[in-house]
Amino acid sequence: PNPAEIAQPANPHTAGRRLTLANWIASPDHPLTARVFVNRAWQGFFGRGLVATPNDFGLAGARPSHPELLDWLAGEFLRGGGSIKKLHRLIVTSTTYRQASTDVSPQDPGASASDSGNSLLQRQNLRRLTAEQLRDAILAVAGTLRETAGGRPVWPSLPPEILQANPAFLDDNAEKTKGWYPSPPLERSVRSIYLVQKRTVRVPLLETFDLPENSVSCPQRGSSVVAPQALSLLNGEDSVAAARAFAERIRDEAPASPDALIRRAWHLALQREPTPRELLLAQTYLRQASLAELCRALLNLNEFAYFD
Repeated sequence: PNPAEIAQPANPHTAGRRLTLANWIASPDHPLTARVFVNRAWQGFFGRGLVATPNDFGLAGARPSHPELLDWLAGEFLRGGGSIKKLHRLIVTSTTYRQASTDVSPQDPGASASDSGNSLLQRQNLRRLTAEQLRDAILAVAGTLRETAGGRPVWPSLPPEILQANPAFLDDNAEKTKGWYPSPPLERSVRSIYLVQKRTVRVPLLETFDLPENSVSCPQRGSSVVAPQALSLLNGEDSVAAARAFAERIRDEAPASPDALIRRAWHLALQREPTPRELLLAQTYLRQASLAELCRALLNLNEFAYFD
């Protein structure tokens, strides 16, 4: 409430106002910074923060569903030296995070009816992978993900109709900064965070799975379920190529017997053994279709695309 005391910085060429502001924001005594941060971390793991309005902790925002937990997490974050890794470990090893997403509690059948939005976290929230997570998961399972860190940004390929319809891609300046320049195919299989994005266009696969607008702040990801998502995963050029690479990986890592191939596919895609019924269905399917088509079916399962 009082004018800030501007500390004289070591650099004589600056007034120290920005440093004072930064120290105030990061101060352990600041009532909001740690709470806002741990709320964002909680939202990342549960799909919704302890405060449902992550961009608004003011009087107009939502009240915390668990205020004591929010305060405690903020305190633990500060006591841990602001370590994000420690905060993540604390959340993911909690009993709350490790709950199943089953809707009804056998001990209290009326619990879900009284808390239909699951704001009290009586169970885990069923959540779909984000657009970037889904793309990265497909590449990882297929065995084509380039595990490189940093470096130059990577330009994904775009359909010709998008390039022709967008006037922003016309190279009408000498610096050649307005066009779209796809990277070589072997360099494109990087994590989605390294892909070039322009405000005027988005990668079709990521856009289909609710990649947010990158020209405005996105406090919380949306998650829709629409027909183009299924069509993209089933028939998209990238999905088909990933399924073929997935099949080649299985052939390289498993014996040639159908059962061994099927079990390896389940291990890689779903991290579990196939049930006896799934094994029988997969055996029957492989007599009619290729291993790549079975792999494509696995990549289209809800179990692959959703946290449960």
